[in-house]
Amino acid sequence: MEIVEIPQKPLHFMLERQLVLAPLDILGRARDAHIQLRDAFEPLVERKHLDYHPPGYQHIFLKNKMSNGKSYNDYLWTRGHLVGHQFSGLDNEPRNLVTQTVWCNSGSYFETDESNVDSMIFYESRLDKWINTFPELYLDYQVTPIYHGNELVPREIRLAYVAYSPKSQILPLILGSNREKLNEEGVTIVIIPNSSPNAVINYETGFAKQK
Repeated sequence: MEIVEIPQKPLHFMLERQLVLAPLDILGRARDAHIQLRDAFEPLVERKHLDYHPPGYQHIFLKNKMSNGKSYNDYLWTRGHLVGHQFSGLDNEPRNLVTQTVWCNSGSYFETDESNVDSMIFYESRLDKWINTFPELYLDYQVTPIYHGNELVPREIRLAYVAYSPKSQILPLILGSNREKLNEEGVTIVIIPNSSPNAVINYETGFAKQK
């Protein structure tokens, strides 16, 4: 089956904020979101309620077990930003939203777990802290959903990030995840599965059942 993804490559360094969103494909799927910024360019706009439904998004409740052994039902899917709001300032932008499991997005079934390396929040929170710690440096951050054929929901999310000095020198950026791989250009690549331990997912439609 054909793997559908946009090639990974940093944006040309221009000493300014850049945000590039690939156009939706024929199925209405978001394909790539890419930003280059430093601390002073982070947006200050408030986060808005999301009402856009990306392809494959459904209201599916599954049973989850808490640490005390009790069970409860909660949503499987969320509308996940490719480039997070803290960097992009975007909310209901179809080119920046995909159907994502809550687990992939926030690292847990019902709460945020920033220590889960299989989640977007692990990398987003650390990149945000890095920008704040090194305000003179630039972050190049590309997020690409990986689809199989015509499936509506991506099976994986690829993250690619690297730092730039004001003189355009590439500086490798490592956040401490065992999923990180450094390529020949000095860019860190991470592949996150868009899955959930409690679900069997049909990526073609977004339907899922209890595991």
